Amino acid sequence: MESDSLRGKVAFVTGASDGMGKATSFYLSSLGANVVLAARRLEIVGSFADEIRDHFGTNPLPLKVDVSQDGDVERAIAGATGRFGRVDLIVNFAGNPIGYASGDRRKPIYELSVAHMKEIAEVDHFGSVRVLKYALPQMIKQGTGMIVLISAITSVYGYSEDVDYIPYKRANEGLATSTALRSERDGWGVRLYTLAPGDVFNPSTWNVYSEEERRESVKYGVIESLSVAKIVSWLFSGRLKERYEMRMNIDTGEVIDEGRYVPISNGDVIVVDAKTVPKLLESVGESYRVFVPEGY
Repeated sequence: MESDSLRGKVAFVTGASDGMGKATSFYLSSLGANVVLAARRLEIVGSFADEIRDHFGTNPLPLKVDVSQDGDVERAIAGATGRFGRVDLIVNFAGNPIGYASGDRRKPIYELSVAHMKEIAEVDHFGSVRVLKYALPQMIKQGTGMIVLISAITSVYGYSEDVDYIPYKRANEGLATSTALRSERDGWGVRLYTLAPGDVFNPSTWNVYSEEERRESVKYGVIESLSVAKIVSWLFSGRLKERYEMRMNIDTGEVIDEGRYVPISNGDVIVVDAKTVPKLLESVGESYRVFVPEGY
């Protein structure tokens, strides 16, 4: 049975128009949270807000937000606090998939332009910086809050490709950890975590994968966005108390260390992939259904 501890909470979700952001927005709404749906495509999150209101009876707020723009993020946080008086929970899913769409993610660093790297950094890392800059003062004033930033298993385990993506995900880990330590030191009452997803199925990215990339993903394991949404909700509610720590060779798919459960602490990185999700679900008494994309 799901916890009722999220009912009435205000959750700010970026990248809410698709994938993990969309799934998490709907799932948190199903638990009674009032979700601020932040995304560049206002028409899409606007229609999601109507669905959420009709299905769950909560009070969603759709906002047009580009996390690469300081003003957008500042106005969005102000709009959320103006509507609800507080912001309790934040998940910053917004990311720039240009490397996937262009195929540049497979290139070595010397073949990539600095402009390409900066374009991704503005969303994948500095988007997180902006969210913290404008949201933390409100959470500190409240004396409580929880923030989840996004990394990737390729940052945690290491990978020979995705050099236009991994550095900024690793930077998010450092941003969350150092800010969590400051929160503990200064008594802010704010908890910060980084989720490191593996391959999460999303048609918009799956459709640009080559056949080889698809088979590599299926061999390692693909999870559904709903699995990520559930884990985010359990982290926010306190139901998820342990992360699963293991070691992998992403290039070969080899398990180096079968791993172990570790109690979750403020600032931790939590891996969420096909190897760890079954363990995380087991830790809260939930069963896991293996997901395989159609045709594979």
